[in-house]
Amino acid sequence: MSTLRDKWVEHLEENKMTYCQHFKFAGYGALLIGINCVRLMIHALLPCFNRKALYDIHATVVWRRGINAVIKLSNLSAVEQAFQTLDKEEENKCEHTCNRQCHRRS
Repeated sequence: MSTLRDKWVEHLEENKMTYCQHFKFAGYGALLIGINCVRLMIHALLPCFNRKALYDIHATVVWRRGINAVIKLSNLSAVEQAFQTLDKEEENKCEHTCNRQCHRRS
């Protein structure tokens, strides 16, 4: 049975973040949610204000997800490992005798 500390450490390791990095990331998200909550309430009460509030939230989330994906892929050893796995899968699927020339990367 895992303890709260184990779950804490596991979450930070999964996201490749230190506690301070995670605090900054999650705190920034919470701040954005709070600000945008107020913007949406103003828009709900007075539809002529903050017309793009919901669009801005969506755009920010999509942008952050894209940045995080790039950061995770920037680990070159992980990318190389992924290519090696794909190469092995392709070799196993190969049905013709090509002496494996078609599977070598230049």
